[in-house]
Amino acid sequence: MIKKIVSPYGKTAFLNDLKKDCVLLDVGCGNDSPKKIKKIIPKCLYYGIDVDDYNQSSSEFADEYIITNSKSFVDSIKKYNNFFDAIISSHNLEHCEDWKGTLHAMYSALKKDGKMYISFPSHKTKAFPSRTGTLNFFDDITHKNLIYFNEFYQELKFLKSEILFSTETYQPSILFFLGFLLEPISKFKKKVLPGTWAYYGFEQIFIIKKN
Repeated sequence: MIKKIVSPYGKTAFLNDLKKDCVLLDVGCGNDSPKKIKKIIPKCLYYGIDVDDYNQSSSEFADEYIITNSKSFVDSIKKYNNFFDAIISSHNLEHCEDWKGTLHAMYSALKKDGKMYISFPSHKTKAFPSRTGTLNFFDDITHKNLIYFNEFYQELKFLKSEILFSTETYQPSILFFLGFLLEPISKFKKKVLPGTWAYYGFEQIFIIKKN
């Protein structure tokens, strides 16, 4: 409940709103995502897919854990046609070789009335200051795609998805204020701190439904 107040359209809030026994696909499931998500919705049927074990030590929490290569990534998702109740893609598309193909594959893998949470850096981050923890898009050398809000929005319209929420600069008020308070320290240390992303509006977020 607290995280929903702090970040009402964040990933945790999205997960908390899902059916507790949902079938969920986590696209780009590094950083111990299986364990973190199972802690939020322990009864879900969790599928995770990635191209490597990126900071991963909790794959055993996944019901299905899929490691593929970048060339087969889209096809590996496509084979789950109309299968998932929900899909999350949190800071994955900016790393993909084919972000549009990945988006289309994820959409095809959703059941009718299924929901998808997508987040990635705002195109505006190319002008943000550089900091440890990634504030400028180019701070992360693995970033491949600077995705523009309008281009992504039109891609979702092409898919005939229902857009439940969208923003090109996610700035929830409580985290924004925290970022404002900590900005002098963040600037001095040249490091992303709690609230820094919200203060600058680092993330683009889309929450959609498949009709």
